[in-house]
Amino acid sequence: MATRTTLSSSIETAIVSATVATTFSFILNVLFPLLREEYSLLSGFKDELEKLESIFTRIESVLHDAMTRQLKDRALQDWLVKLTDVACHAEDVLDKFNFDVTRRNAASSQRCLREVRDFFSGNNQLKFRFVMAHKIKELRGKMDSFSEEVSKFNLGQGGSERLIRDQNERMTHSFVESSDVVGRDKEKKEVVAMLLNNGATSTNLSVIAIHGVGGIGKTTLVQLVYNDTGNVGQLTYNDRASVHAYFDLKMWICVSDDFDLSRILKCLIESATKKKCEVDDLDQLQIKTREVLHRKRFLLVLDDMWNEEPQKWEKLENLLRSGDRGSKVMVTTRSLKVSSIINSSQNLQLSPLG
Repeated sequence: MATRTTLSSSIETAIVSATVATTFSFILNVLFPLLREEYSLLSGFKDELEKLESIFTRIESVLHDAMTRQLKDRALQDWLVKLTDVACHAEDVLDKFNFDVTRRNAASSQRCLREVRDFFSGNNQLKFRFVMAHKIKELRGKMDSFSEEVSKFNLGQGGSERLIRDQNERMTHSFVESSDVVGRDKEKKEVVAMLLNNGATSTNLSVIAIHGVGGIGKTTLVQLVYNDTGNVGQLTYNDRASVHAYFDLKMWICVSDDFDLSRILKCLIESATKKKCEVDDLDQLQIKTREVLHRKRFLLVLDDMWNEEPQKWEKLENLLRSGDRGSKVMVTTRSLKVSSIINSSQNLQLSPLG
């Protein structure tokens, strides 16, 4: 019963995290730019909008910290739930303003144009300005209270000691007891099929991205796939071998926030050779990496990847091309942008268990 309750709590927090992250992203990246452009000339409205945007930006910058810590902090979990409600309300209000913008810009006939011009002129425009200003001020008041509580929870200000502790707690490994996992057979079959299918590609390396909110089960799914031996009842993979038999070499690296190339290469070498790597020099590490992967069909898991800088990824990717055709990199991430910068050939968006 305790396990089921914990799982239910994890799913609830995952849904809240997904909702608030998506809502903030839409407001900051879509609605604010549109409204800024359309209403910049309205007296007083531009300043109010910029102040509200500043509050959203500040809170958005600590969302990752809040979502990471909420499972161990009930008060913070409640704060995120309330923040989600207010953010969704803000999205509705701002989207209404955006609808009015679209209505004005989409006028295609003289009759329609006259109607829209009538709406945005004279008394109607003054009324509209008043309503907008009132709603923006109301939103600012609500969001201000959440912004003030950022300091109360020490969000984004935990210091290096807590950062190291959180990173250690988030470290993962490749083992999972498959009998303890239920409800992911369909996704497992889908990912295994991706790994065992070379397709028509002529390249030595392809990348698969599995993304979803924190706590939804990305790591567990990849652990199931990583340890696949083909003994999965009625699941079949087009008569191909299991993951265990298909790859010459399997490696698991928990990347987390720190995408440090030297650390990643050392972990890769140690995971491949099952020996401690005493090399620290980056040039020697890259030489050793290419030697380890040479003519091997390998599977490399990069779990919990946050890096969104293409240059960092490209440096690692270039070294991974030493393997044989059919080699795969499987990346788990919460970020859609990560999936984009790694040029993943296949993606799986993981949803909560129904």
